[in-house]
Amino acid sequence: MKASDSTGLMSLCSYVLIFCSLWLTGCGDGSCNDNASAVPLARFYYSQGTTQVTVSDLTVSAIGAPGDTVLVDDDDVTDLHLPLRVGATSVQWCLSFAVNDTTSVTDTVTIAYRPKEYFVSVECGAMYHFDITGVTHTDKVIDSVVVAQPQVTNVDQVNLRIYLPNN
Repeated sequence: MKASDSTGLMSLCSYVLIFCSLWLTGCGDGSCNDNASAVPLARFYYSQGTTQVTVSDLTVSAIGAPGDTVLVDDDDVTDLHLPLRVGATSVQWCLSFAVNDTTSVTDTVTIAYRPKEYFVSVECGAMYHFDITGVTHTDKVIDSVVVAQPQVTNVDQVNLRIYLPNN
């Protein structure tokens, strides 16, 4: 084999390598379309029933989160997304129910869970799902909290049912 043949072969290999690299990077669409947010959805219901409730003037805040995050501030709510933290195995949320213009009653909901990391794709990388292992709550207003779907994924489904008195 002549030196000029090996140089030509190396050039050809270089072009093939560059082409393959460009082709492989072009396989993805360059974006991550998967919804990365695996957040449990809580829905309010009347006790002993399936009737959904809209809670008026509800304030929801996180306990122990940076800045004690306010998720809902004096708003009307039927559905509520309660984010979980990847680096923890439980979170606590304060739900303050307005009694009148100056008084509210606060219940605490504690969600215990296991984070589960999974690989989605090169574009999206790793994301988290969660398995809810238990829920506790105070009962000043809330009658009960039921885990309707313990697997929290990026599919929008009711994970928690929060039951309130019928009155």
